[in-house]
Amino acid sequence: MDATGFYNDDQLDAVCEAYAFLARRYQNIPNSVLSFNLFNEPWLITKEEEPHYVDAVLAVSEVIWEYNQDRLIFVDGIAGSQEPVESLAGEPYAQAFHMYEPEQFIYSGWVGGTTWYRGQHWPLPYANGMLNQEKTLALQGNFPSGTRIELQLVGNSDGTLSMVADGNTAAALQLENGQTNDGKVMVLGALETDAKEIVLKWDGDIVQFESLAVIFPEADEKGTALDSSPWAPEEEIRHEMIYEKMTVIYCDAWCLDGEEASTLVLAEDGTYSNPGQAELRYDQEYLRDWLKPWLEFREESGNEIMIQEWGMVDIVSDEGGRAYLKDWVELFNLYEIPWNKWGEVLNTEQLDAEFEEYRGYLLNRKMVEALMTADVAKEAP
Repeated sequence: MDATGFYNDDQLDAVCEAYAFLARRYQNIPNSVLSFNLFNEPWLITKEEEPHYVDAVLAVSEVIWEYNQDRLIFVDGIAGSQEPVESLAGEPYAQAFHMYEPEQFIYSGWVGGTTWYRGQHWPLPYANGMLNQEKTLALQGNFPSGTRIELQLVGNSDGTLSMVADGNTAAALQLENGQTNDGKVMVLGALETDAKEIVLKWDGDIVQFESLAVIFPEADEKGTALDSSPWAPEEEIRHEMIYEKMTVIYCDAWCLDGEEASTLVLAEDGTYSNPGQAELRYDQEYLRDWLKPWLEFREESGNEIMIQEWGMVDIVSDEGGRAYLKDWVELFNLYEIPWNKWGEVLNTEQLDAEFEEYRGYLLNRKMVEALMTADVAKEAP
């Protein structure tokens, strides 16, 4: 239900009726097998709306507990399962949160029919993807003639985006409102001469992008996986390797972590760094900061917590993805947080992973090991 649904008595009665049917039917199934999670990701529930959300939780819980007073019930946090429901502290619920951060690394490109390039490594340097007339994005490295820039733009923009190479304008792209809604990959331009620095400049209010691809003219034996959005029409779905040398940069289109312009240094191996904003990088400490409010809530309230949704999609490279998963699991183990990850380790579509045959499936063994502590991994079949 959206926010208005929690005010709608008829809709809430229908939800209670559905849960009553399930609670009655499965009343003798133990908690070790069955629990209830009432409402998924109430995105529109703010602190101000929380009392209405809690009223709905209490109404549905009463129906469930009529059939089994010990039934375990999970309550998703407010703001899309991102914040604890403080007013239920000490009440007989476990609280659940969902974690998809950093967004531009985990599911950048889930909007519209766009395509995107897979990420390369973790930890991930920060890059500010929101430009205005004063704020630019600079790329430093060796850029031979023929190097081109592609962007995955988001939001609405009206103005001119320019590519300045060693002080000279190499290309310009005129954008109008409506061109970039829902995310679109657009070619900014290509260099006609060698350059050491490329600066992206914007003439307008603001322009925002989530992904930036620097595509070099030389070939790459390994290739870079190109995939289409999960929401793309069937006829547009693509899974292929692009055998061009490429550096893929995931950008913060909303500059939530840093207001200053970014200067990125591109290495020959396809990785990049941001020495001027090194403290803003996405790493295990960044992930730990997302856990802190939930750890404090558990400590103060006595309520158990669980991360019921987390994971990544196949847009992420195998090596970078495994490093990301391992950082999360180490934190879950440290703080004794139970978890449920979505996404598979069997028959995944990662084009750069090594698979082994396992009971008729293709298994990404290294990903399984990343999800398990070292001592448990040794006991895996």
